[in-house]
Amino acid sequence: MAVPVPVTISTDFSFGGSFHYYVPIPVPAPPTVLPAVEIPIPQAWPVGVALGSVKKTSSVMVNGRAAIQAGHDCGKLIPQFTIPINNALLPLHLASSSRETIVKCFSVRMDKLQTACTTFWLPMLSCGNPVSVPWAFTPTNIMRGVFVGASAADFVGAVVQTLTRMALEWVFKVAPGAKLPFAKEFQKAVVGALAGGLASGVQHLMDPQYPISAEFKLKLSKGWEVSIGVSCASSDTKNNPSQVTASIAKKLSPDLTAGQVAAGKASASATWTWDAGGDTSKEGWQAEVAAQGGVGAIGGKAGVSGEYHGDAPEGQQTKGTVQAKATTPIGSASTQVDANPDAPAGQRTTVKQEVSTDVPPGVHKETTVKNPDGSTKTTTTSSDGWQPPSIPSAPPPVPKGAGWQPPAGAGIWGDPL
Repeated sequence: MAVPVPVTISTDFSFGGSFHYYVPIPVPAPPTVLPAVEIPIPQAWPVGVALGSVKKTSSVMVNGRAAIQAGHDCGKLIPQFTIPINNALLPLHLASSSRETIVKCFSVRMDKLQTACTTFWLPMLSCGNPVSVPWAFTPTNIMRGVFVGASAADFVGAVVQTLTRMALEWVFKVAPGAKLPFAKEFQKAVVGALAGGLASGVQHLMDPQYPISAEFKLKLSKGWEVSIGVSCASSDTKNNPSQVTASIAKKLSPDLTAGQVAAGKASASATWTWDAGGDTSKEGWQAEVAAQGGVGAIGGKAGVSGEYHGDAPEGQQTKGTVQAKATTPIGSASTQVDANPDAPAGQRTTVKQEVSTDVPPGVHKETTVKNPDGSTKTTTTSSDGWQPPSIPSAPPPVPKGAGWQPPAGAGIWGDPL
């Protein structure tokens, strides 16, 4: 039996509480743990959007706004304070803040990702010390008319994953600003992978459509991170392909500068998909090299990727993609170039450009695609409430001659005088 959960959108607000380390000002003392209050922020927190932690749809709109997807994190610089507020560690807490969704609806995908679930009774995970706590809520979607059905397996997986994470953070806790030694990080990565496999295994037993998955994610010194993940055994491999992914990334530690956070990441990854329900366009190899970063609420990402699908039709086996995207609090712009080098001449390259304006009360997006044959198609989508800029237009000239009047009726140039 599924439990209806209202869809969360980008403009919904979340708030909550947690616990953080506290060092008093002006007389330092050993760190203690005190309650903290997290200020309400929209799910599409601008800093999280710029740094890529916010997961929201680009083409699926709910009530005129983007829907929040699985894996979503509001991101850095979430306003918060401990009680009392004179905490010398506040800059550290701001720079490492997060507010993540816990439950995801497996059966409903929006823009290819599962839908995140949070509401006034279903929490998000707040950053905290020594452990994160599931104590952030989204009350503003209570009146939404669009729901997804979260199953028992969705909830069981979320509970196991959350309790495991909290336990790992407690067992491997460190002093403020300190790092775990390599041996401890390795142990934490192993236990985390086993726990993830256990949670997904339980979900698979409850519903065979759930894949069994696990990820080994190891943090190294100087911001390096290596991960290996596997997902397989779903009875519906068309929507849940069997694949293994390996990646290496270099993160730049966030720094507070004039009230803004600057961060970046360079990464390389490779994925092998061996079963995608017979869809040969998804079976094979894919590799990507990318870099992204941001300062405050302004961010950007650029990447190069390649794919090889040996069983695909001739001319579609190899594909290369170059893409770049810039984001601001009021919109984004992106360009993507896809090339099929094996295709016949004149049918190899497609260019897609997209400009999106996200200004309340609506979203406006214009997409231009230049096809391999040279033709161009432009589509425009606007959510409810968006209006184009008002541009005054001059009335037509009045013909000479006495007694002439413009045609009567509203809606031509306005109501008749």
